Amino acid sequence: MKKEDIKKDPIRDKLLNTLTNVSENPQRFINFTIAIAISLLSIIIYTNKNNNKSRDYNLGVSINQNRYVDSDRDLAVTNFKEILDTYSNSESSNQAFIYLLNDAVEKNDIDVIENLVLTYSFSSSDNTLESLVYNSYANYYTTIGQFKKAEEYYMKAINSSDNNEHINKFNLNLIYIHINNGDASKALAIINAIEIEDITPYQLKNKYEQLKSSLN
Repeated sequence: MKKEDIKKDPIRDKLLNTLTNVSENPQRFINFTIAIAISLLSIIIYTNKNNNKSRDYNLGVSINQNRYVDSDRDLAVTNFKEILDTYSNSESSNQAFIYLLNDAVEKNDIDVIENLVLTYSFSSSDNTLESLVYNSYANYYTTIGQFKKAEEYYMKAINSSDNNEHINKFNLNLIYIHINNGDASKALAIINAIEIEDITPYQLKNKYEQLKSSLN
C-alpha cells in the first residue's frame, strides 16, 4: 500500500496541529488557559454569592413572617422594606411586597399603598399570589376613584387566577364597580355568566343571589 493511500484521520490531525501550536506558542496557550480558569472561577464565585444571598433573604422572609404573625409587626415591616429595596426581582421580594401591601391595606394607609403600587413591580410564577396582588391594586384604584384602572386590574386578577372562589370574589368586586358607575347592565351580564349554584362559600353565593334579584 502506498503511503499516500493511507486514509487521513481528521481528529488525529487536529490534535497534532493543536499540540504543534502549543509547543510553538507556549505563552499564548498559558495565557488562554489562565483566562478560561479566571472566567470559570468568577462564574462559580458569583453563583455561590447569589445563592448564599438568596438563602439569607429567604431565611429573613421566614423570620419576618413569624414576627408579623406574632404581632411584632413594626420590626417585621421594617425588615420587609429592606428586603424589598435591596433584593428586587426575587421570590423573597415578592413575599415582602405582599406582606407590606397587606399591612397597608389593613391600616387603610393609602399613601403607603400608593407608594407600593407605583414604585415597585410584582411578578410571580404563582398565579394565586399574582391575582391577589392585582385585586389589591384594583381595590386601591377603587378607593381613589380611578374606576377604569380598577376595572383593568380586577380583570387581570380574574384572568390570572386558578382559584374559583377567588375568581368569584374578584368578579363581585367588578360588579360593584359597574353598579357604582350606574352600569347595571354590565353588572347583570357578569352575574348571568356565572353558575351561582356552584359558588362557595354560602355567604358569597348569597351575595350573588341578592344582587341578581335587585338588578332584574
